[in-house]
Amino acid sequence: MRFRNIPGFEDFDPETLKKSGHRNFIILGNFFFQDDPYVFGSRRRRNYKSGITEAAFHALVREFCTRRNLQIMLADEEVAIIAGSSGDFRQFQLENGSRFSYDYVDAKKAADYVSYTITVGGIPHSQFREVQLDA
Repeated sequence: MRFRNIPGFEDFDPETLKKSGHRNFIILGNFFFQDDPYVFGSRRRRNYKSGITEAAFHALVREFCTRRNLQIMLADEEVAIIAGSSGDFRQFQLENGSRFSYDYVDAKKAADYVSYTITVGGIPHSQFREVQLDA
């Protein structure tokens, strides 16, 4: 599900983030990281879907942004990038726990993330801070 008037990766210019006037961005992923249960003695991490649909993820992001008066810069499948502060970043984490992946970056890092995703065609999961689940 795509938002109307909000670009996805295929029609987004990463330089837009640098020119937007916003200093920092929150990158949200509709997945989380956990140790791979099938690799013993290894610290290999795997990503797992959050358990909610893409449509529900985007609705949740939109509701959060509306409530906090934030701008959604990019929304595509399992990822959203919003302009926001470190307080917004912490609040989204507080409200949603470990079911999503999050990162708080400056405009250059956000643009690099988008460029990588466009050219390589995949999400650089190392971009996100790993969330340790309560076991």
